[in-house]
Amino acid sequence: MKKINRRNFRKTITAGVVTAAMVGGCLGSATVASAAKESSTDFTFLISAAITEGYYDDYNDNPVAQWWQDQEWDADGDGEGTAITVDFWAPTTGAESDYVNTLIATEEYPDVMAMGYASESANALYEEGMILDLTDYIDEYMPNYKAYMEAHPEYLYTNNADGEDKYLQLYVLNEDYLDDPWGGLMYRRDWLVTYGTNPETGEAFTGEWVDGEWVDDVVFPSGGTDPVYISDWEWMFEIFAEAIEAQGMTDGYVLQIPYQGVHTTGDIVSGFNTGAVLNYDSDGNVVFDSTSEGFRAYVECLTTWYANGWVDTAFAERSGDMFYLTDAASVYSGTVGLWYGLNSQLLDGLAGDGSNPWTANAVVYAAATPINDVYGDESVQNVEPTVFYQDALLSTSFVITDKAADKDIATLLTAIDYFYSEEGSAVFTFGFSDEMLAELEGTSYYDFYVELGLENGAYQMDGDTIMVEQAVLDELSVVTSGKRMLGMSKVENIDRGYSETKTTCLEQWTKYTATGNLATDVTGQLSADDLSAYNVLYSDANTTIAQWLPAFITGKYDVTNDDDWNLYVSEMDALGADAVVDALNAVISGS
Repeated sequence: MKKINRRNFRKTITAGVVTAAMVGGCLGSATVASAAKESSTDFTFLISAAITEGYYDDYNDNPVAQWWQDQEWDADGDGEGTAITVDFWAPTTGAESDYVNTLIATEEYPDVMAMGYASESANALYEEGMILDLTDYIDEYMPNYKAYMEAHPEYLYTNNADGEDKYLQLYVLNEDYLDDPWGGLMYRRDWLVTYGTNPETGEAFTGEWVDGEWVDDVVFPSGGTDPVYISDWEWMFEIFAEAIEAQGMTDGYVLQIPYQGVHTTGDIVSGFNTGAVLNYDSDGNVVFDSTSEGFRAYVECLTTWYANGWVDTAFAERSGDMFYLTDAASVYSGTVGLWYGLNSQLLDGLAGDGSNPWTANAVVYAAATPINDVYGDESVQNVEPTVFYQDALLSTSFVITDKAADKDIATLLTAIDYFYSEEGSAVFTFGFSDEMLAELEGTSYYDFYVELGLENGAYQMDGDTIMVEQAVLDELSVVTSGKRMLGMSKVENIDRGYSETKTTCLEQWTKYTATGNLATDVTGQLSADDLSAYNVLYSDANTTIAQWLPAFITGKYDVTNDDDWNLYVSEMDALGADAVVDALNAVISGS
């Protein structure tokens, strides 16, 4: 991977004044802003994630971050802009939590700080005097951010502090629910074509590539062309088992699951009307779901699948693997039927150079979280999934710390608000358009893009549609953009250049909406003690699940035996979830 240093970007471009009108903003208080302009415009900024791409080692070399500082931001609308200077910090790869919490403990934190790895909540940091109340500033200087809040009142943007609702955090936003997920459940479609038969007629399936599109006549027992129910999955699994045997895959297996025996993100288990740990009930209240009837039905299902020889027999030994890269060696060697994988693996993503006979003809399709129609009673059957790994409209939050108390916060927030505007959100998400890049010709920004093969920018406009370059969708997605800063991700009116087949696949991953997850805006409002209890509960619950579920799935304990199940339940009950549930419900109710 090529590393490109551009530490002197800002010296090569003439800054322009960006007024409130240009970012769709309000004028704000001229008195406050003018006074603010006399204060410091030098800021430190901790981004949301470590730098791992290899194109630069320092986020200060990011082209959008540099270009953003080259602009002059007119907070009070008087036509006199002010530029800001930002020193970007990045957490240490693999030790993000330690890095962030050490900054907090030693009071060496920056002016702007991502909260994703902080062990303390925004409320706790505010009580300690470490972060600022942004309420007046947001009202005056962030019109684009405010417009989003008004359009989505269902979220808790404020924190209850000092008996009042205050804006203590700024959130990275998604324009809408993502239609381009980075990964999800997927399966070997080619195995169904080669080894399966129509469940109604018994005729063999056919499939082939036609002009870059995969076309087949696969139909599932539920009647559609994609799997919907657990019964559809079990029909697939029988075919996958036959495929593995027919190809002589001695180390192959049908289904890949995480070492805990369940995706704690909620995938698969959500189809049983339950979550893995905490969930919302039908009334919108938080409940502890790890001992629910739906959870028991899920465990019974996995126990059956294991007994049928469909589950990776070594699943409990893969604790060092991420849930989306579990036993990646087997996936890429083509010996797994269904797994949780990456967008890049879809369709012919496993084919490689064709030298591996087990992947040479691989066709990988996406699958939605299945609906349980087999296990448990009616209360846990035929219920649409609501809990799985899916980006919400609100993502990582940031705070402005007391280190910036005497600085020009008005101009800083005016500059940040640009990334929530129509144009700014595209720059935040992708980088410079072809038109913007043309205006930058002769600068180091332009040279940087050319060296990356983006002579026509990261995206182009075709009417109202954003045409995104493929490289930006793949390895350059955060290299050319401002995604690790604060802003809004563009997801609407995007043409990503995907084939019709891949677009159809991605629709399976967005078939349902994750409404059962405990969003950032709820957990972020817990007190220091309640957040600590929440984190302890999650850790202890996941540990207990990882001890018990493999024992049930592999048959050491019998999930259908009440005595065995109640032993597990008693251990989960001993974790004291009630206090955490009460604290979360108090945030939701505003009490």
